[in-house]
This record gives sequence, structure tokens and C-alpha cells, in this order.
Amino acid sequence: MSSYKEVLETLCKKMTKESRALLFTVREKPMNKKQIWEVANLDYLKLQQERSVPEPKKLITSRYCLDLNMARLEGAILVNVRHLGVVAVYNITELGKEVLSYFFQLNRTKIQN
Repeated sequence: MSSYKEVLETLCKKMTKESRALLFTVREKPMNKKQIWEVANLDYLKLQQERSVPEPKKLITSRYCLDLNMARLEGAILVNVRHLGVVAVYNITELGKEVLSYFFQLNRTKIQN
């Protein structure tokens, strides 16, 4: 049987860059998909500019990419979905917060070594 740490590690390793960015985007407040898409792309463009990337590009390039990665996060129980009329609002779960925290710990360890 896997330990909790192994589960977190596996989720971190298997999560795509796009899914990770979307999860990071909803970490502070609930948002609908359009907001998540816009904020995730803006944050990614800012990051690329900070790193002096010559031709910054959007991370989430299509609605299909957005829907696919949000469905992955929902299936892994990293986000909750609440339907308010026709709008679906996403927020991060406690497990999602722990996965992000563990991901940052792993990366800090890699940077320090």
C-alpha cells in the first residue's frame, strides 16, 4: 500500500505543466473557467517575460486544452466544482493545496542540491 507521501509525489510527477498552472491559479479564490484561463495565461506570460524568453507564448492555447486539464484536476479531486446557474465555479481542495505545497517543497530541494 502506498504512503500518503508517495501519493503526493506521484500526483506531482504525473501532473502536466498546464494542470499545475491551472491548479496554482485557483489556489487563492474560486473562479469560473474563463477567469482561470485568462489568469493562468497572464501569469505564464509574466513568468516568461521575467525569464527574458524571446517570444512568450500562452500556456493554455485552446478551450479543449483548458477543459481537458480542468477535468483531470477534478478527477484527481484537486479541485471542486460548484454550479451557479450555467456557470461552473472551481476552487482548490485541501488535497490540491497539499499537492501544490509538496510540489514546491520538491522543487526547493532540487534547487538547493
